[in-house]
Amino acid sequence: MIDLQQLIYLKTVAECGTISKAAEILHVSQPAISRAIQRLEEDLQVKIFNRNRNRVELNENGGLALKFAEKILEDSKEMIEQIRAFDRSRRTISIGSIAPAPMIDLIPTLNRLFPDQIISTELIDE
Repeated sequence: MIDLQQLIYLKTVAECGTISKAAEILHVSQPAISRAIQRLEEDLQVKIFNRNRNRVELNENGGLALKFAEKILEDSKEMIEQIRAFDRSRRTISIGSIAPAPMIDLIPTLNRLFPDQIISTELIDE
């Protein structure tokens, strides 16, 4: 099964052109990246890189794999952001006031009554 780490490695190696540079950027060992890329090729059952002595280049299969990898990585990032935002919205109490004075007593009381909630305040004109 393909995992996100393999896709991150694929994207970084494709951008860097060498496994050693990708390893340096990602702060992992070269063998770890090589093994992950080999596993990805095994999972896909195709070669995605042309390997030269000091460089690796995406072949046509790799170009297509990279397009999917970028979309999957972007979608996973968006998923995390949306789920976190949804969770925050379910734990947030929003208060609007036309004057700051009422909030001075209200906010500590709400924090005490609802310790797991986020209290959001806003001064409004009307």
